[in-house]
Amino acid sequence: MDANLKLQPEKCELLQKTITFLGHQVSAEGVKPCHQNIAKILQWPTPFNIKQVKHILGRKFKIRSDHQALIWLFRLKEPRGRIARWIEVLSAYNFSIEYRAAKTNIENRSTVCNKTLAKAQQEDQYFKPIYESLKADKRPTKEEMVISSPETRHYWIIWDTLCLINDVIIRKFSKMDGTGVYYQCLVPKQLRKNIIFQAHDCIFSGHLGSKRTAQKLLQKYYWYNLKEEVNNYIMRCDICEANKFPQKKPKAPLGSLLTGAPLDCLATDILGPLPTTPRNNKYVLVVTDHFTKWVEIFPVPNQNAETCASVILNEVIARFGSPLSIHSDQGRNYESNIFKELCRMLEVRKTRTSSKNTKGNAVAERFNKTLVRMIKAYLRGQQENWDLNLGCLASAYRSTVHASTGMTPNLLMLGREVRIPAELAYGSTTKYIPQDITSYGEYIDYLKEHMQIAHDVDRKHLGSEARRHKEIYDSKISVYKYEQGDLVWYLNENRIKGVAPKLEKTYSGPYIINRKMSELNFVLQLARDGTEKLIHHNKLKPYKGDNPPKWLTVKRKLKNQ
Repeated sequence: MDANLKLQPEKCELLQKTITFLGHQVSAEGVKPCHQNIAKILQWPTPFNIKQVKHILGRKFKIRSDHQALIWLFRLKEPRGRIARWIEVLSAYNFSIEYRAAKTNIENRSTVCNKTLAKAQQEDQYFKPIYESLKADKRPTKEEMVISSPETRHYWIIWDTLCLINDVIIRKFSKMDGTGVYYQCLVPKQLRKNIIFQAHDCIFSGHLGSKRTAQKLLQKYYWYNLKEEVNNYIMRCDICEANKFPQKKPKAPLGSLLTGAPLDCLATDILGPLPTTPRNNKYVLVVTDHFTKWVEIFPVPNQNAETCASVILNEVIARFGSPLSIHSDQGRNYESNIFKELCRMLEVRKTRTSSKNTKGNAVAERFNKTLVRMIKAYLRGQQENWDLNLGCLASAYRSTVHASTGMTPNLLMLGREVRIPAELAYGSTTKYIPQDITSYGEYIDYLKEHMQIAHDVDRKHLGSEARRHKEIYDSKISVYKYEQGDLVWYLNENRIKGVAPKLEKTYSGPYIINRKMSELNFVLQLARDGTEKLIHHNKLKPYKGDNPPKWLTVKRKLKNQ
């Protein structure tokens, strides 16, 4: 009363022998921790993997170990060098170390593991009836098994191989090779994922395949549909999926870029880098007409957008006219604003291949191989002069019959064959202009008719060749149907200087499909910042894992709303 204090009766507990205050029990015997808080610690689940161990590292804990050097480590008065760095790292965790002899430690671990496994078996809905029957030494009847699950029935079928050892259900079996009797612990559902993790993910397991992992588990463990669960687990393992090719390589049907007349589509590509020549050339710019197979070859000092746009404008378009479309890969020079502006001014449609898909620009890529062989044939050991006489090599190519058209590019583009040096030296019976033509008008009519026939034949040949190639290519297709919002792996074909390709991940990802451009081309989002890339079907495989990056999970939920 002297302190002028007042009490609220509803908040008071009077005449109590024990009260709980700030997480402790206060009594005549003193202050003790609250039973509820102790129960939480005693009931804390045993960690089975690194992630679960990290979850409890923020709390104070005790390490019991037979490694006495750990005790010595923390008793050093002046640690130096590497030992000092170790102690600094460990100081972030609140723990104490208790030494126990190896024999005692092993016995304790074995006892704890047996108790954990036995308790999990007794609580498992599929194991409980089997455990109770084994405990009573009485096999359940068929009538009792009718309403049981397939898993419990399976254990009932192999009843003769089951027994209880230290209150744990064990399967006893003998190998057919007669190597002895083996014992397998029956693993309840709640522990299976952790056990598969230890047999597949840890450093002593090596992320091996389904068959080997299952064989390793069967040496010590057993449960219903073990092989199927192991296979499903490994199918969802991100590390395995990122480093293994699919069993059947993705192969989409062969497409075709259809044309019906000269300059319907020009394909362009850069060949190089090659040795720098005295004329300061390092690359070859190749331009090919899809319909006639006419080629133009230009040595250039660099592959900048300005250089490519200038050469194509002044050396090709200025002489032959504007094409309907220009087709290229995703090189920066062709995807630049300068090149896009050129196409816009000339009203030329710009198309491109998907990333790292050389088949999408097959006409130019195939000619590149032929050109390299032709250049090597005339180098004679002088690699610095590869840019000499490229025009003559292009003329030689244009003078030969192309397999796809059945005619020469000269005839289809110019309406006539050009004279070759041998004709001038030894003469020729070929008549380039019929004798009955006496005027320019008659020659123009003749040329139009002649080229019309040649183009009709060319269209027929191109169509039949395209069908033939497609039948051969499509004989072993393997197509997966992707949709917008699907998660996928992307084949890693990037090479980084100083990094061994054999030690790089085979696939990168997972990534999300932002847009479906066609049945075979998809726009992927590669990062949280929205970076996108156009990818072909053959470079992808579906993501089947359960742990995609958080930004992908959030984006996928937003797309599904």
